[in-house]
Amino acid sequence: MSLTKRRMEIFNLLQKNKAVEVNELAKRFQVSTMTIRRDLNMLEKQGLAITSYGGARLNMEHNIEPSFSLKSDLLVEYKNEIAVEANRFIQDGDTILIDTGTTPLQLCRYLQNKRIIVLTNSLPAINILQAFSKIQLIVACGQYNDISNGWHSAMTIDFFKQFRIDKAFLGTQGIDHHGAYIAGMEEAQVKKAMMESARQSFLLCDHTKFNQTLLAKYAPLTDFDCIITDSQLDRVLYDEYSKIIPLISSSRSYQPKKS
Repeated sequence: MSLTKRRMEIFNLLQKNKAVEVNELAKRFQVSTMTIRRDLNMLEKQGLAITSYGGARLNMEHNIEPSFSLKSDLLVEYKNEIAVEANRFIQDGDTILIDTGTTPLQLCRYLQNKRIIVLTNSLPAINILQAFSKIQLIVACGQYNDISNGWHSAMTIDFFKQFRIDKAFLGTQGIDHHGAYIAGMEEAQVKKAMMESARQSFLLCDHTKFNQTLLAKYAPLTDFDCIITDSQLDRVLYDEYSKIIPLISSSRSYQPKKS
């Protein structure tokens, strides 16, 4: 298991159990207690955990969101599957919006030959898209958030309210039957503004985020046109969520949402 994946799993255990013990984690991941302490110290530096000699507890006073760099190496294969499917919905002449997050970021890598307008508040997306000559790039303003590597503030909300966009491609940290969730309240408001500006909204969600909730719900599932996920989503979950909203993946077809 890679260092990044282990740290994300430790963070997930913290979210679930609110506290973890060094010795138990060392046994679970088959590494030394010193290695686990380094992992916990890293989470503490990000404001996600409060360490003690025997372990750590979840920092409930902080937005519960691991850094962009911690998430970026995870599930790349599945995020690419999602990006390939999302790219099928984009045609020349479209005006699209790309959200912050590591899953929407993968979509950028498939847009090189599209003649489109792209709005984004994601710094990594800007770094990719600015090299594509066919794309007209419009960059959001506001207060920069170094955890999400993007702009999330009242200015960002006002920015997106100025536009009418064809298609928005949004990320999430978790979904359940009731909606899509994110850790930060301000980021949730930015995502709401994005959706309000778009004629169609596509939720990019890998299989690990189903039946996961966080602090802020930014939209009910029925506000999206469909969820685009990867091929590893459990069949039972696929059938369950398909009763609420159309789902597509590389192994299943898309049925447009009824108006």
